[in-house]
Amino acid sequence: MASPHLIVTVRHLWNRPRRMTKPPEDAKPRELRRIFGANVRRFRQEQRYSQREIAAIAGVSQKHIAKIETTGASAGLDVVEDIARALGKTPAQMLTKPRTSRDE
Repeated sequence: MASPHLIVTVRHLWNRPRRMTKPPEDAKPRELRRIFGANVRRFRQEQRYSQREIAAIAGVSQKHIAKIETTGASAGLDVVEDIARALGKTPAQMLTKPRTSRDE
Protein backbone atom coordinates (compact mmCIF):
# COMPACT_ATOMS: atom_id res chain seq x y z
CA MET A 1 0.00 0.00 0.00
CA ALA A 2 1.21 3.51 -0.81
CA SER A 3 2.28 5.72 2.03
CA PRO A 4 -0.04 8.60 3.04
CA HIS A 5 2.72 11.09 2.22
CA LEU A 6 2.95 9.82 -1.34
CA ILE A 7 -0.84 10.05 -1.79
CA VAL A 8 -0.91 13.65 -0.53
CA THR A 9 2.00 14.56 -2.81
CA VAL A 10 0.33 13.07 -5.88
CA ARG A 11 -2.97 14.82 -5.08
CA HIS A 12 -1.11 18.10 -4.64
CA LEU A 13 0.57 17.76 -8.03
CA TRP A 14 -2.65 16.70 -9.73
CA ASN A 15 -4.73 19.59 -8.34
CA ARG A 16 -2.28 22.45 -8.83
CA PRO A 17 -3.10 25.00 -11.53
CA ARG A 18 -1.64 24.39 -14.95
CA ARG A 19 0.76 26.95 -16.34
CA MET A 20 -0.52 28.96 -19.23
CA THR A 21 1.91 29.48 -22.05
CA LYS A 22 2.64 33.05 -23.00
CA PRO A 23 1.26 34.15 -26.36
CA PRO A 24 3.83 34.85 -29.05
CA GLU A 25 5.24 38.36 -29.03
CA ASP A 26 3.69 39.09 -32.42
CA ALA A 27 0.19 38.10 -31.27
CA LYS A 28 -2.39 40.85 -31.63
CA PRO A 29 -3.82 42.23 -28.40
CA ARG A 30 -7.46 41.51 -27.76
CA GLU A 31 -9.88 44.15 -28.96
CA LEU A 32 -10.78 45.62 -25.53
CA ARG A 33 -7.12 45.91 -24.60
CA ARG A 34 -6.39 47.74 -27.85
CA ILE A 35 -9.36 50.08 -27.38
CA PHE A 36 -8.41 50.77 -23.77
CA GLY A 37 -4.81 51.54 -24.71
CA ALA A 38 -5.87 53.86 -27.54
CA ASN A 39 -8.31 55.67 -25.25
CA VAL A 40 -5.72 56.09 -22.49
CA ARG A 41 -3.40 57.74 -24.99
CA ARG A 42 -6.13 59.86 -26.61
CA PHE A 43 -7.64 61.16 -23.35
CA ARG A 44 -4.20 61.71 -21.84
CA GLN A 45 -3.02 63.73 -24.82
CA GLU A 46 -6.28 65.72 -25.00
CA GLN A 47 -5.66 66.81 -21.40
CA ARG A 48 -1.95 67.40 -22.06
CA TYR A 49 -0.76 64.95 -19.41
CA SER A 50 2.47 63.02 -19.69
CA GLN A 51 2.53 59.29 -19.06
CA ARG A 52 4.44 59.97 -15.87
CA GLU A 53 1.78 62.41 -14.59
CA ILE A 54 -1.12 60.04 -15.25
CA ALA A 55 0.83 57.16 -13.73
CA ALA A 56 1.42 59.17 -10.55
CA ILE A 57 -2.24 60.18 -10.27
CA ALA A 58 -3.49 56.64 -10.97
CA GLY A 59 -0.92 54.99 -8.70
CA VAL A 60 0.71 52.83 -11.38
CA SER A 61 4.12 52.94 -13.01
CA GLN A 62 4.90 55.01 -16.09
CA LYS A 63 6.19 51.83 -17.70
CA HIS A 64 2.78 50.16 -17.23
CA ILE A 65 1.00 53.15 -18.81
CA ALA A 66 3.42 52.97 -21.76
CA LYS A 67 2.80 49.24 -22.21
CA ILE A 68 -0.97 49.71 -22.04
CA GLU A 69 -0.86 52.46 -24.66
CA THR A 70 1.54 50.83 -27.09
CA THR A 71 1.09 47.07 -26.82
CA GLY A 72 -2.36 46.61 -25.38
CA ALA A 73 -0.87 45.16 -22.19
CA SER A 74 -3.36 43.67 -19.79
CA ALA A 75 -4.78 45.89 -17.05
CA GLY A 76 -6.84 44.62 -14.14
CA LEU A 77 -10.22 46.12 -13.37
CA ASP A 78 -8.81 48.14 -10.49
CA VAL A 79 -6.17 49.65 -12.78
CA VAL A 80 -8.79 50.44 -15.45
CA GLU A 81 -10.84 52.22 -12.80
CA ASP A 82 -7.80 54.08 -11.39
CA ILE A 83 -6.67 55.28 -14.82
CA ALA A 84 -10.21 56.28 -15.78
CA ARG A 85 -10.57 58.29 -12.57
CA ALA A 86 -7.19 59.96 -13.18
CA LEU A 87 -8.41 61.04 -16.61
CA GLY A 88 -11.83 62.15 -15.37
CA LYS A 89 -13.61 59.41 -17.31
CA THR A 90 -15.69 56.36 -16.45
CA PRO A 91 -14.38 52.82 -17.03
CA ALA A 92 -17.13 52.42 -19.66
CA GLN A 93 -15.78 55.42 -21.58
CA MET A 94 -12.30 53.94 -21.44
CA LEU A 95 -13.52 50.67 -22.97
CA THR A 96 -15.73 52.16 -25.69
CA LYS A 97 -14.45 52.34 -29.23
CA PRO A 98 -14.31 55.99 -30.33
CA ARG A 99 -16.71 56.98 -33.07
CA THR A 100 -15.18 58.10 -36.33
CA SER A 101 -16.64 59.95 -39.28
CA ARG A 102 -16.76 56.61 -41.11
CA ASP A 103 -19.12 55.22 -38.41
CA GLU A 104 -21.80 57.81 -39.16
